[in-house]
Amino acid sequence: MASRTKETVKAGSEIAVQNLILTLHPPSHLPSNADTEATSLGSCSRLATNNPSATRTSPCNTNEANNDDIIKRARKACADLRNKGSLQQKVKDNITTVIENLIEKAKGQPTTNATHVEEASTETANLKATTVEAATQTEGPNIAVNETDLNAVDKKMNLVINILTKDKTYTQTVTAAPRPTTQQLSPAKERLNKARQDRAQYEINLTMANAPKDTQELIRSSSYKEIIRRFQETIDKAELGGKPKLEDVKKLSRGVIRIQATTKEGAKTIREANINWEEAYTGIKIYKRQCGIVIHGVPVWAINLEPGYEETKEYKDTINDWQRENASRNNITIASIIPLVRKTKIGKTHQSIIVTMEDAEAADRCIINHFFIESQSFEAEKYAPQYRLRQCYKCQEFGHTANKCKNNSKCGKCAFNHPTVECSSDEHKCINCGGNHEAWHKECLVRSIVGDKVQEERETNSPFFCQ
Repeated sequence: MASRTKETVKAGSEIAVQNLILTLHPPSHLPSNADTEATSLGSCSRLATNNPSATRTSPCNTNEANNDDIIKRARKACADLRNKGSLQQKVKDNITTVIENLIEKAKGQPTTNATHVEEASTETANLKATTVEAATQTEGPNIAVNETDLNAVDKKMNLVINILTKDKTYTQTVTAAPRPTTQQLSPAKERLNKARQDRAQYEINLTMANAPKDTQELIRSSSYKEIIRRFQETIDKAELGGKPKLEDVKKLSRGVIRIQATTKEGAKTIREANINWEEAYTGIKIYKRQCGIVIHGVPVWAINLEPGYEETKEYKDTINDWQRENASRNNITIASIIPLVRKTKIGKTHQSIIVTMEDAEAADRCIINHFFIESQSFEAEKYAPQYRLRQCYKCQEFGHTANKCKNNSKCGKCAFNHPTVECSSDEHKCINCGGNHEAWHKECLVRSIVGDKVQEERETNSPFFCQ
């Protein structure tokens, strides 16, 4: 029953929003048998002119009674959204704020609800700069529209419709459909996955992440043939059974080196053997999955994380001290300590750090028992970068970073087609929501909604490494 109520509320809210859009921004023409409530948002947002500042006459002769009915249903939808459903309160408020501002525009007068004005002051200011100004309600009204403003309105409304009709919790998604498996993939993808799994049996992963800088530079500048020669000599010195041979090597990101044996049996022998890889290159070790825990509020004097810190004796002494301090409760072996944020503010007294280790159970013990630094207990949480808000500062979109972006550059200040560093405009325009602010501003509607979605995913994810 609760599920049916939620779907009814969402469907009613969608219809109310669409009717508001039709009132403010009617299409240039509608078929005679068109159903107003079923009209898609896209059909309501296209201009029939190439002139960005053209004035268009609306054929929509909606009377006052119909407007009052639309407004009544929309306000009921706002109330239902605030009190029902599984959306977070912040998301609900963002949606209802947009709807309420549309209602104000549809009536052609400001709201008299002081509470709503206070709650939505920031969003109202943005919408005033980007929404269509409704003309006086006379027969055959003229609405002056601007292409940029209409696009901004469309973006906001698309977000609202998407959330009202498609938003699902993690549990609902899992129960609605089974997780995709290899059997459900297309034959081509299934064949590709099988090939990858088969190839992995020939591979051995090494890491130079904690190797000295000289070693890292040497490996980066060396030819693949030279690297294979050194590793093969090290394997031969170990006198392994079957005398495994190498045939390929790859330099991967994050300091990972992948070597490939000629046979599966040879690769298995190499992985299981206790080979001293430092005979080939100083600091090289077998790569093992590292589990990171995030610790906030660590005093800056407790550890120096300035550039080059990993090469200092002080850093290695700190690792040993922290291991001893956490030995009784957590029994950990620390692989590395890195800052959560690359650039720290000048004069900052505390910092957030990531402590990595190879033992998942040890990482979970730190989360449960806390982490001890200088006789002080700190809460620790699982480091899960996939559940952090990511924004690309090249195209300004959310969900990826600039180093993996294939889109064209968009300015984060004025929204034009140039890099942000080249912008000379004094006026701000968000390319994501159309508001009068930078694309990364905390008051951006898109940023807020995406952030809430990421937060929901983070909360459904297990806080531990061992399930």
